Amino acid sequence: MGYYDDIIFLDCGEYPDYRTSVFITPRKEPQWEFALHTHGNLILQRDRGRIQRFSSPVLFWRAFNQYYRHGIPDGESRGHLYLVTSGSRAERAYQHLAKLFPEGFLPLDEESESFRKILAVMREILNTVWLNDEKQKHIAASGFETLIAEATRIYYSRRPDYADNNRMLKLADSIRANPIRDYDFQNVIAQQFGMSYHSFRALFRKATGKAPRQFVMKCRLHYALELLNSTDLQVKEIADRCGFENPISFFRFFKKSVGVTPLHYRHHLHSDYLQHL
Repeated sequence: MGYYDDIIFLDCGEYPDYRTSVFITPRKEPQWEFALHTHGNLILQRDRGRIQRFSSPVLFWRAFNQYYRHGIPDGESRGHLYLVTSGSRAERAYQHLAKLFPEGFLPLDEESESFRKILAVMREILNTVWLNDEKQKHIAASGFETLIAEATRIYYSRRPDYADNNRMLKLADSIRANPIRDYDFQNVIAQQFGMSYHSFRALFRKATGKAPRQFVMKCRLHYALELLNSTDLQVKEIADRCGFENPISFFRFFKKSVGVTPLHYRHHLHSDYLQHL
């Protein structure tokens, strides 16, 4: 069995002006369909449950043992792409999406890069399957994995904890770029993030491994090491440039963190210190 033999594309198609409502009844043959609604109004109903209505792009999927309906209001049209698949890879993909999105669909923003990527991948799969060339099967299978990976990425990007983590990492990058700025985490930055300082501090520590103030001091120390390595500035000048109140506080912090005095570090140029910060 080849690496890509665990997925079979049974049918596929694209309809830019689809005017048909589809009613699918459960089947015995294990098949999984993945479809992309690109434009127009869409009505979805799964297992005779609640009717869902969409006016923007949406990715949706169904299993062979489900009742499914997807259609449009009378007199309207919509864009529709679909893949009908079988095999263990297709089944795993369906189960994975069903776990992330139990409702059975993923709404998309038509202006987003995610929608454009999913649309391009779906079309690449369709074009490859239509060639009916066994040598090109890996392209369709790889595209299918890209489709599932992008849906997974969207899921995590929309989770509040994931979004907060990204925000903290962006803040950390800003601090690295400008470590000498006076950061008021408690009274200003936490409020800008819309959370209490306690919550902000916990999320920042989770994202970076250090509390906000500790992270700033780490970045200032890294900057000081770079200045000691690359300039002839006096220690008191470096202390001032790195945001320390005075040379004495800088000297104490430096020796506690690095294990040697600033001048000892400069004279011996222990660049390996940088690699461990």
